[in-house]
Amino acid sequence: MKKAKHSIVTLAILVFELFSARAQGYPVFDNANLMQSVSKWMTAIDTLYANYDMVMNTITQIENQYRTIQQAVERAKSIDWDNIRFDGGFDIRNDIRDANRRVNKLLTQARTVRNALTTNIIRAPGSNISYSLADLCGMGDEDKDVFTAAADVFGYMSDNMKSAADAAVNGVTAEQGMAIMAKYGITPKNFWFAVQAENQVKTAVENAIAFAEESAQQMEIENEDAKTNAIVSAAMETLDSDGNPTEGAVGQASMLLLRNLSGQLSDLKIALRQGIGLSSKKMLADMAREEAKAASNSEREKASESLSSGYGARFGAGMEMN
Repeated sequence: MKKAKHSIVTLAILVFELFSARAQGYPVFDNANLMQSVSKWMTAIDTLYANYDMVMNTITQIENQYRTIQQAVERAKSIDWDNIRFDGGFDIRNDIRDANRRVNKLLTQARTVRNALTTNIIRAPGSNISYSLADLCGMGDEDKDVFTAAADVFGYMSDNMKSAADAAVNGVTAEQGMAIMAKYGITPKNFWFAVQAENQVKTAVENAIAFAEESAQQMEIENEDAKTNAIVSAAMETLDSDGNPTEGAVGQASMLLLRNLSGQLSDLKIALRQGIGLSSKKMLADMAREEAKAASNSEREKASESLSSGYGARFGAGMEMN
């Protein structure tokens, strides 16, 4: 329901903005077809939704697999091993303790991957701006997605990093400034802010996804290592449709899910890159429209002042003649 509501609201806003821009004669996103632009943005949003949802579902399935194994280990722990004699130096209680440690470690690793997707990765000091990967994918806080992130960071930077922007564009020649204006329809300073905002979001996303991928790979290694424990190996046995033991069925399912998770995280990374690129283009188009609007209003004001001044002069002259 949240996805449908968010998509409908976003679509309505984008269509309104684009048709308003066309009606007023302001520059529009790369001069491309309006509805084609909306289609690209909506596709990016839906792709992020789908990829994020798939990753989280896989993590949940992995956690459930490990909890199934954990329950088997807990059942083994509940046996009164103190009244059972063991031959030689063998004591199954050591294996049970080791199995418990290994499964808990796997569950912790799964939570680490989950937290990488839900923890804030973009923060602006002294403001309420914050984004997690879930937010960027439209699955976190209301009214947050990949399109609002760059715009929020841009707004924060334009308010708090004016000196840095002045220094950055200090060496821009008049020709270079005109080239930026001609291509993007915005001032060199705003272009600098836009590039920095995009880079901030992109870097935060790349780092977060890299951490999630590394954690998933470590979980895959630990999953294989856990199988060396006799208790974990026994817990990974299940029954087939005929009621016969099928060794490794749970373990194989876990391994398959882990491999799927790695691929899904990679797909999510690609979708986020595409989403960030589109959000940057939309932000540039929005700024170009606003600057064009401001310039147009300024010209109207000047024309109005000039006209008023002319009437005033003629009126004053007429009074003197009388």
